[in-house]
Amino acid sequence: MKRLTQAVATTLLSTSIGSFANASSNWYVKPTFGISSLSDQSGQVVDVLGQTGDVDINVDSGFNLGLGAGYFINDNWTIELYWEYRTNDSETVLPSGIEFTEGNFASSMFAANTYYYLQTDSQWQWFVGAGLAVIQEIDVDLEDASGERS
Repeated sequence: MKRLTQAVATTLLSTSIGSFANASSNWYVKPTFGISSLSDQSGQVVDVLGQTGDVDINVDSGFNLGLGAGYFINDNWTIELYWEYRTNDSETVLPSGIEFTEGNFASSMFAANTYYYLQTDSQWQWFVGAGLAVIQEIDVDLEDASGERS
């Protein structure tokens, strides 16, 4: 998984990140890539390795990547569908103190966005946006010598 992550990151960084639009069309494609930073998490587990109770997940840095496809309605308004995947390395401590020093905390999100572009004489393109997102999956993987558990 780490090699796949590195390959994807290298590929995305070697391409021009931004919006790709055909001058004769109002459609565009927008790839994204970034560094992910999340707060440590805590919660409850039920019957994970026979344990129920409090769990602590210490989250390290990670990455996110996404892809959007949009349409310019006019010079000011766009609509967009967007998908994003985020993953962070993690260490998890189960209720009995069993510690998994390797693993990851990952999520996948789908969004519908709209943007209003302000018309200015600046070289910068200013806009205001809003959207509605649904998190399709939140996944915590626990890894040790015996394998991976989700």
